[in-house]
Order: sequence, then structure tokens, then C-alpha cells
Amino acid sequence: MKVFSFWLFLLALLPAGAQTYYEKGYLVSDKGDTIRGEVKLNQKKEFEVYTKVTFRDEKGVQKNYKIEKVKAYGFKNRNFYKMEYGSEEYFYEVLTVGAISFYKIVFEALYAKTVELETEYFIKKADGKKVSSMKSSKFKKTMLDWMQDHPDFINAYEEPEPKKFDEAKAIEVINQYNAWKAAQ
Repeated sequence: MKVFSFWLFLLALLPAGAQTYYEKGYLVSDKGDTIRGEVKLNQKKEFEVYTKVTFRDEKGVQKNYKIEKVKAYGFKNRNFYKMEYGSEEYFYEVLTVGAISFYKIVFEALYAKTVELETEYFIKKADGKKVSSMKSSKFKKTMLDWMQDHPDFINAYEEPEPKKFDEAKAIEVINQYNAWKAAQ
């Protein structure tokens, strides 16, 4: 019976240990040095990739980095740039870069004693330094203004359901516009 209890105890510990894992990635320090290694991720708190990064270099040395010490980092085709919005710095996930760059952040929001994950989108012109918040519900309206030199791209954007933002289609529309703009 003691052996059975021991195995149950070990099995109970497995899920707790599986909450964090590493993905191959890179980190660009505030000095501009690129370090190769692994990014530590937490399955239970996926939103943390927008506020901090724990990185293990190729020698196996692990370090927790504060936002002010990192310019960018990435893993598994996901890239994050440090940018300022208001007076706060965040790691913005890069959705696409070009004449119009498109970013997002995810954070926890408290609603009547329940915590939910919220996504906020941001856009920036290539020649601008300021990132602007963009409500997903106003994507088409906002992009009509930003793509006024060729509105056919944004006019092709259609939501799968009324008032239902489609991130993948939004990225596709911006990429098409950016390709057109780059060919000018």
C-alpha cells in the first residue's frame, strides 16, 4: 500500500512540473547583443510573455529579465518588441511589420471578481515613433483612415460574423497593403 501511495504522490506532482517549459529562442539585450538560448514559458500564465522574460542561454545559465533590460525577444515564430504606450513599457507581440505595423498585448482584467484575459491591438506607421491603440471592433474604420491611399485592401476585409474581429484576416489585409506600399 505504501508503494501505491508513493506512486500516487509522484503522479500528483507531474502536472505541477509540466506547467512551465522551454522553447528555443533569442533575446536582444538593451545594449543590442543577441543571445541564443531558450525562453521559459508558463502554460498557466501565457500572458506573462508580454510583461517579463525568463531566458536560459546556451551555457544553461537562466536569468529573469526586466523589461528595461531587453529590446526584443522571440521564440517559435513569435517575436516581441519592447515599446512604450503612455508611460508604461510592454513587450508587444509583432503581428506584422511594414508601412503599417500591427501589434498586440494580452493582459489579465478583473471583472466582478472574475479574471479574464483581454487582448488589445496597436498600430504604428513605419515613419512614426508613436504606437496607437486600436479597438478591434473599429478595425475596418481605423484602417480606412490609415489606408486612404489604397482603400481597396481594407474594403476586402470581412468579419466572419458581425462584430467578430478576425486577427488572421486583419494581418492578411495589412500584409497586402504593406506589399503594395513597398512596391511603390
